[in-house]
Parts: sequence; structure tokens; C-alpha cells
Amino acid sequence: MAYLSQAGERLVVATNPSIESWQIEACHYRPLIERIISQSETRVLVGDTVPAGNFALTKTSALDPVHTSKTTPP
Repeated sequence: MAYLSQAGERLVVATNPSIESWQIEACHYRPLIERIISQSETRVLVGDTVPAGNFALTKTSALDPVHTSKTTPP
């Protein structure tokens, strides 16, 4: 996560559309990445279980980059 933050700080003044797109995606996915890391630490290092409703990813959402919610039709 530190690398992601450093890259974002370096690119903050960029005007290239590709870099702007990367920044938007990084901001979008950062909370999900942090949640996955937290759940992994909880499950692997601490040995606790994560309730089914609290999973950061399901098999379908992991494969579908535009998956927004369970109510979205396939």
C-alpha cells in the first residue's frame, strides 16, 4: 500500500489521460485492497473467521471488474 501511495503522490501533477485513469482506478480499488488485506490477516494470522456477508470478494465479483452489487442483473 505504501508503494501505491508513493506512486499516487508522484503522479498528482500529471495531465496525461492514462495517468488520470490510473489515479481514478487506484482510488476506487484501494479500499477493497485494504479490506482484503485486513480479512486475510484476520483469517490467516489471527485464526478468526470472517462472516459470509463480510467477504470483500466473491468468485463472481473477483472475475467481473464492473461488478457493483448483488442486485445488478447478470
